[in-house]
Amino acid sequence: MTAVPAITELGRRTGAELATVAQLYFAIGEALGLPGLARRLAETPVDSHWQADARESMLDKLAQLQRQVSESVLAEREAASGVEPAAWLDGWRVARTGKNRPLALTTGDLGSSGEPVDYAAYVVLLRALEDIAATAVTNRQ
Repeated sequence: MTAVPAITELGRRTGAELATVAQLYFAIGEALGLPGLARRLAETPVDSHWQADARESMLDKLAQLQRQVSESVLAEREAASGVEPAAWLDGWRVARTGKNRPLALTTGDLGSSGEPVDYAAYVVLLRALEDIAATAVTNRQ
């Protein structure tokens, strides 16, 4: 995922300093296990151009969801100035993903059973991420 355009756009839209935007953007990615998920997805073999298109679409969706969650966190953080970004993110994540049930555990478990990971597993994980992102937007409104 190319972060510079996303971080720049988020800074412009929220008015937050780019250093704060970057810190939260990458912390959100790590908290949700997105870098590893994107890497594993990009390495998943394809058997057809349809699977290649699906893989690219999923990678685009991951980037979109990271921007969406980042924007939500930044918008809410405005109301709590002075709070360290990492502390704010921890509170935000617990409030949105249930009682300390980090999604990173799910994304980290992907393929740990030894079973081959196929595109169906990625669809399920994307759906869970979409739920978190939708909760973020709903809570902002």
